[in-house]
Parts: sequence; C-alpha cells; structure tokens
Amino acid sequence: NSSKPPSSDGYDKPAPKSQRPKTNKNTGGQPGHKGVTLELVEKPDKEITIPLTHCLNCGHSLNDQKVESHTCHQVFDLDDIKACVTAYLA
Repeated sequence: NSSKPPSSDGYDKPAPKSQRPKTNKNTGGQPGHKGVTLELVEKPDKEITIPLTHCLNCGHSLNDQKVESHTCHQVFDLDDIKACVTAYLA
C-alpha cells in the first residue's frame, strides 16, 4: 500500500484502452459502401411551415418576395411506448 492517502491521489485517470485491434482502414464508411438513410415519407403526420422573413446571407427583408421553392427536413420521433397487458384465462 502507498503511504499516500487516497484523497491526495489527484484526479488523473488513465486514458481508456480500446480493445479493438488496429487496422489500416480509415474511420467511418469505407469507399464503395452504399450508405443507408431514412427516406422522406409522402404524407407526414404533422407539417410545420417556417416562414423566412430575412435573407440568411445578407439580411435583406423577404416580405415582398414570392416563394419560389421550399426545402424539406423530416424528423422521425418515437411516441411514448404504451404497455399492452393481455390476460389469459383458462
């Protein structure tokens, strides 16, 4: 045992050692691997329109401009999970 009390050891902890063996591959998706992502749904449950009042680049007012196009970003949220209890009577 050390003659030093545990409270004076300090906060330094050793860096975690990965148990994964080293390879020559880069991190992330490898070249040629086709990525997979969630597709946009045609009819979402909710639709929220976010009006832009000023240009994001120069700050010019867009109030007198007509809408030329929209961009769409969909978020998939999981609703609360509800337990379903089934009683089997014999």
